[in-house]
Amino acid sequence: MFRNIKYSITTVLVILCAITFALGIACFFLTAYHTENVIGSPSSTSCLILLFIPIYSFIGAIAGGIFGFIVSLIMRFFKLRTVSFLKVILLGIIFIAVGVSLAGLGGYTIVKIYVELNEPRVIYTDGRLSKSIIPEKAIVVENEIIPFEQREKGKEIVWNTEEVTLSFSSHQIYAVNSKGDIIFKTSLLRYDYICELQPTEVKLFSNEKRYLVILAELRATSFHTMLLIYSPDGQIIYQEMFERDRRGVTMSVDESYYSDSEALIVRSKDGTFLYSSKPKDEQKE
Repeated sequence: MFRNIKYSITTVLVILCAITFALGIACFFLTAYHTENVIGSPSSTSCLILLFIPIYSFIGAIAGGIFGFIVSLIMRFFKLRTVSFLKVILLGIIFIAVGVSLAGLGGYTIVKIYVELNEPRVIYTDGRLSKSIIPEKAIVVENEIIPFEQREKGKEIVWNTEEVTLSFSSHQIYAVNSKGDIIFKTSLLRYDYICELQPTEVKLFSNEKRYLVILAELRATSFHTMLLIYSPDGQIIYQEMFERDRRGVTMSVDESYYSDSEALIVRSKDGTFLYSSKPKDEQKE
């Protein structure tokens, strides 16, 4: 009965693309939400995305309908104006199967890459520091803390006898000198957003000025903290992601490790670590 019926290519493509886009968007967000709950550390507000999926799907349906209409104009240019019932069914199966599959794969892949980026690891090193694990010791935290509420205003710290204003946004850290010149601006866009900064300075190398060390505590429910070490001229020489426990990640300066330089001690969930300068013959060129 339906086999001999012909349908307008415009109507078919508009409806199929609208349905495919709507289902694809819903599948993308649902897959991403499920993946983050299984392999990641979802934020406390991540479930709110479920409320917005119908809205995003509706917008996607409109975009899909427009896309289908444009494609139908191209098909009409090639004299294809109608399509049979069986081809409508076949096109519907192909469109929806491919669209939903690609959207689901995209949602899973994006979350997986994001989770892997936030895993504890050494992100960058210029090869001049030595990291070693040491017995756990009490660390008295006396460093300045810049809380989230003070992120834009920042806080003045002293770095190599110069007053520096340290501030941050959700994904960037800024250091500005007293003249208003930017010493460094570091983007952490690929990672969880920043909640708090803890800076200190340490003389890692003899005959050099003091280096600035920053612990950037990320989103509370991610349980991650990033360590960043800057040279006196504002260049990153070391960057590492830590997993924190209830105590958080803390640090202090060991002034007795060398007579003419200092070492950095960082305590995290995985242990207590000592960071010191390598001998010249062990440093990377």
